[in-house]
Amino acid sequence: MQQALRHAASVGPAYIAALAPQPAAHGWVAERQAIGAYGSAYLKRANMAWRQPGVELAEDVLVLRLASDADGLPIDAGKRYVLRFEPDELPPGDGFWRLAAFDARGQPLADAPRRQSVGDRDPLRFNPDGSLELYLQEAPPPEADRDNWLPLSGPDVNILLRVYLPAAAALDGRWNPPALRAAQPISTPDGTATQQ
Repeated sequence: MQQALRHAASVGPAYIAALAPQPAAHGWVAERQAIGAYGSAYLKRANMAWRQPGVELAEDVLVLRLASDADGLPIDAGKRYVLRFEPDELPPGDGFWRLAAFDARGQPLADAPRRQSVGDRDPLRFNPDGSLELYLQEAPPPEADRDNWLPLSGPDVNILLRVYLPAAAALDGRWNPPALRAAQPISTPDGTATQQ
């Protein structure tokens, strides 16, 4: 019996890791089925207890994690990014949504006390066409864009999008957030390049 338990302890983490969801559309990862209600799916239960203890039912809160940027690269807090939602791409649901940055331990970023999340309950600035651009970067963007800024800092940044009371399209995967793109340099009148 002890040998069987030692064997389970040595191979169990690999089984659990194999159940981790793979990136879906645009670099986002989401657990959409049977979250928080596992029945006899013991490996799935173990996987979620290992990765996200105390997770809510997906029908209550859909949590999407950004695994990579639009180029398939890990998120780098030293870069400047834009997350652009087209007018018809905003997170669908009957509640609200929040985008937040965390460290590798799942804690809010210690170096970003000014703002640790941004969402639809904030006074966001929409573009004239109805699209929304959120700026994820360490340095503050220009004053006009600060309401749409999510500060990043440190290594191993994790970006989570929580959609409360998500619509069916979010739960079944018909809707996915847009890709996170590196900010493009902008030419200034003097010919120098700056980033937004």
